[in-house]
Amino acid sequence: MLEGGSMALKVDPARQRPVAQHEQPVAPYPENFLLLLGCVLLALPLTLLTVLLNVVIFAAYKARMYGPKAACTMTQEGAPPPAPSANLCASDTMSGMGSNTWIIDTDAFDHVTYDDNMFDELSRNPRDPYITSANGLPSQLSVKLPAAAVRGCVANKVQGGSVKYKQQLWLWHRRLGHPSCDESNFKCETCVMAKSHRTVFPLSNNKAALPFELVHSDVKGPARVTFHGFRWFVTFIDDCTRLTWVYLMKHKHDVAFILPEFCAMVSTQFHVNVKVFRTDNGGEYVNHTLTQFFRDQGIIHQTTTPFTPQQNGVSERKNRQLLEVAHSLMLDMSVPHHLWGHGVLAVAYLINRTPSRVLDFKTTLDVLCAHTPPVSVSKLPPKVFGCVAYVHVYSHQRSKLDPCALRCIFICLFLLSNSRGQRE
Repeated sequence: MLEGGSMALKVDPARQRPVAQHEQPVAPYPENFLLLLGCVLLALPLTLLTVLLNVVIFAAYKARMYGPKAACTMTQEGAPPPAPSANLCASDTMSGMGSNTWIIDTDAFDHVTYDDNMFDELSRNPRDPYITSANGLPSQLSVKLPAAAVRGCVANKVQGGSVKYKQQLWLWHRRLGHPSCDESNFKCETCVMAKSHRTVFPLSNNKAALPFELVHSDVKGPARVTFHGFRWFVTFIDDCTRLTWVYLMKHKHDVAFILPEFCAMVSTQFHVNVKVFRTDNGGEYVNHTLTQFFRDQGIIHQTTTPFTPQQNGVSERKNRQLLEVAHSLMLDMSVPHHLWGHGVLAVAYLINRTPSRVLDFKTTLDVLCAHTPPVSVSKLPPKVFGCVAYVHVYSHQRSKLDPCALRCIFICLFLLSNSRGQRE
């Protein structure tokens, strides 16, 4: 230390700079280099070992994925089997498989076999007629899979074969996502459980020869409450003439009272009795009241299988037609929804007077009149549902200065009970 608190410095001749007395000497540069070189030499074997291990794993993976395709053989004059240069598919050279076995690969570009007897039909390939084997000799190539080679599964013959072949067949069937198979001897329970569908219902060609021999019926609802409190409607369709009757109901169990009324109307107006009633298995039809009525009247009640509306298709299709046409009428004239009941009644009135393809483009009333002339048939001219209508006000209902008519909306065209007219 110098006077005044300063520190004495000395010059290091090796590094040609002043060094403080308390500073430690630094190791020479060559020693640090040797230490770094030693670390590199120790890490290099580990790096090489890791790379080698990755190469071995990758080679094993390729051998596992593409090894079976190396079994593709196409011998020519005793030449060794060629190594495929693309994804190929071989036949009957794998151990444990039959002589007529094809291994179908969805990723393969070609399907090759050495035996031309395995083809149903051979055709020369004009674009690439030759294939080069492993010894370098070209061989003429003819490829065309037989029609039975691929049937959605992995083989063309399931019957016979070894146990290992059947195991391979099941393995490929599962690998390909359980494709459909046409072979009768190949049964997969998983496919049956996953792809089960109901059988198609055959069309019924049986039609009643006379009116009211068979009547179809069904209940539709609930819907929005109408102006008069109705939420349901029931339909009665004659199988012979397709004549339709619609009754609005406030409750579903009202069928027990409406159905006897319908049968009484048919007996009185058409002088014939209903013989068979076909309905679904709902509680509105299957109850003590209607069961006793059918027994007393000698009517056969046919019910459908539960959850099988296809067996009552006439009523189901008629309900669909009624609702679709009523929906169209109400949308066309922006009729409020609570008037849907009047729309259904108007549609039933129009359908009974419209030619039908099922009836050889005759109306239901024409077919009915050909068998049993009805007592009276309403022949009111049709009007657009929801159009503006002016109703005359009688003189005793107005004064001399009041309007003589009221502006209304036409909502229904049908025969009212105990009266003749149109509802507005």
